[in-house]
Amino acid sequence: MSKQDNGVGINEIMGVTNKSNATVKRYLQLLKAIQAIEFRGSVKTGKYYLTEEMVKK
Repeated sequence: MSKQDNGVGINEIMGVTNKSNATVKRYLQLLKAIQAIEFRGSVKTGKYYLTEEMVKK
């Protein structure tokens, strides 16, 4: 998730990190809790994006 306009899906994250679906979802939940990322789109095809605050840092 290096660019604001390029979101990533769970499958992409799983492929890069070699972590299970459950582990990736757990980490994404933590990142959402601290408002580092946000989910955009539908449940099936949506992606995760950095929030504006994180892009500025």
